[in-house]
Order: sequence, then C-alpha cells, then structure tokens
Amino acid sequence: MRGMLKIILENIIRDSGTYTEHSKQKSVTALNVVHALKCSSCTLYAFGA
Repeated sequence: MRGMLKIILENIIRDSGTYTEHSKQKSVTALNVVHALKCSSCTLYAFGA
C-alpha cells in the first residue's frame, strides 16, 4: 500500500512541476496541483479550477 501511494504521489508531483514549467512560473501553486490531480483523475473538490 505504501509503495502504491508513493508512486501516485510521485506522479502528481511530477505533473505539478510540468504544469509549473509550462506556465513559466518559478513556484508550484495550488492550481498546478489541482490540474495535476485532474489529469490523474483524482478530483479535489475544495478548489474550483
């Protein structure tokens, strides 16, 4: 279980970094993480992006 969670988190962090680099930002924002979660089909309901 721990290994699977680690893989999922690594993918979300990598995708967040990709969104950050694509938008030419220097820091990861909450919206970058929300977009990465949507990409991996995990919806976060607290943020409306």
